[in-house]
Amino acid sequence: TMTEQILGAHPDLTVSNEQDIFNPVVNRMFRDQKPGDPILDAVEGLADERLDEARAEYRAAAARLVTREPGKSRLVDKFPMNLGMLSFVNRLFPDAKVIVAHRDPRDVCLSCYVQEFVPNSSMVHFHTLEDTARMYEGMMGLWLHQRELLTLDLVEIHYEDTVADLEAQARRLMSFLEMAWSDDLLRFHERDSNRYVSTPSYEAVSEPVHRKAQGKWKRHAERLAPILPRLEPFVEALGYEPTEPALRG
Repeated sequence: TMTEQILGAHPDLTVSNEQDIFNPVVNRMFRDQKPGDPILDAVEGLADERLDEARAEYRAAAARLVTREPGKSRLVDKFPMNLGMLSFVNRLFPDAKVIVAHRDPRDVCLSCYVQEFVPNSSMVHFHTLEDTARMYEGMMGLWLHQRELLTLDLVEIHYEDTVADLEAQARRLMSFLEMAWSDDLLRFHERDSNRYVSTPSYEAVSEPVHRKAQGKWKRHAERLAPILPRLEPFVEALGYEPTEPALRG
């Protein structure tokens, strides 16, 4: 959410505010798919006509979001479950630029577990720590697999690097997006206080960048102990400090 709001402060960028506009397109794109059919084979086998139809539908939905803010021309489509949709993005929009925002897996699972999400087909997986870890394993395991196969132009950033040096990370993103720099990115928290941010972390994006949420999992390590061994492969894969052996069990 913080990365989304930083980008949304740019004069040419508007943000989706977690409106799910891609998943409905994918569902209709595979409306003839039979249960059990290999989905990746279906992705590769889509007819050009169906692809063109899906692209037009997505662009129409994106245009409706962009036109809400006059003067802005590009959309940041941020939706957490999009991480599992990148093979479809790769097929539909091979020239898309993708930003994958990481955070320490232990902090991610703690945050998801304590949030009061409105239950839906995704959020229902955060009712217990075990289910939370299972959901993380599924999503991030898929990401680590996809990362080796995608041909998209993508960049990975880390929450901890952003809170350590906001300007360096913001400039890195602008360079990746090939967009002109704007000092507005550094003042993202000063934007219109009446703007609606739908995610549970809305309070964090209304104040300057801070490190209060970094390493928060350590204060709850005893409670998190049952899932820490399951998260350790992702801690290592994403380059975070290993969990102390005594805590892993």
